[in-house]
Amino acid sequence: MEQFYTPMRSPMKSRRRRAISPSNSKIPSDSGSSSPHNVTGVEMSEEQMKSKISELNNTIGDLRTTIKCLEKDMRSELNESILIEANNRISANESRIFQNDIAFYEHEIRDIKENLRKAKDELSSEKSRRLTAEDNLRRRIIEIEELEHKLKSASDLTNRLQEKLVDKDQVITQLGSDVSAAKLEISTLEARLNKGRQDLEEAQMRNRTLSLEITTLKSALADCKEELRRNLDDVKDQKENMAKREIDLRRSLESNLVTHNISTSRSLINAFQCLSSQIATIQKTQLPIEVIPLTHIFVNLILL
Repeated sequence: MEQFYTPMRSPMKSRRRRAISPSNSKIPSDSGSSSPHNVTGVEMSEEQMKSKISELNNTIGDLRTTIKCLEKDMRSELNESILIEANNRISANESRIFQNDIAFYEHEIRDIKENLRKAKDELSSEKSRRLTAEDNLRRRIIEIEELEHKLKSASDLTNRLQEKLVDKDQVITQLGSDVSAAKLEISTLEARLNKGRQDLEEAQMRNRTLSLEITTLKSALADCKEELRRNLDDVKDQKENMAKREIDLRRSLESNLVTHNISTSRSLINAFQCLSSQIATIQKTQLPIEVIPLTHIFVNLILL
């Protein structure tokens, strides 16, 4: 809080005498002062301070001018003691003004020094804060650069993942097409399987039918073999009888038909050979033979 002094009303005579004495030439206090200035606390700026100094200088100049005028006007009327007293009073007043100004300026200087110290402390604190802020800013810049690098890496990774995702989508689309084709093929194979099952059932039915037929044929074949065996036995017996008959016929022919035509004998022999070859063929094929009317053959042989 700055202090300056404002003019008060003119002091009384006793007070003027006390003001002239050296013991009362000190700086007055805030309450019990006999000074013609009253202490008032205000916040003064530099412009206000300059205005106050100029005002005080003007006041001092006016007082000096007044003193000179009084000296001229009162030189003839007043005695020397009155002039000396007035001069001393004015000098004391001027001295008090100067002392008050000096005290005011000292106080201002102390305040300025204190403010300067505070400003220096604030400047140091501000420098520290600025250095801290610069360090924080550098760290933030480094962090931002790292974040930008991480962001770029993440962006590259995102792009790669996006490309992989596109590839995966294409693969999924291709797999979907493959699955559709596989489903179609499965449907076709199921249709074929059902057809195969139906064919298998039909084949099994045919196999059962064929098994029955084979069983029947085996039974018939066994019967045919048995009948063939009996027929072969009969043919064998007949062949033996025919051989005996042939021998008898030859003897008979030799004795009774010496002059018979040779061609007739050959025809008979051929007929016997043909019959023998038929019998041999029947034995090789083992097929059922029809009952040959042997009597008819013998009749033909006799006729020949």
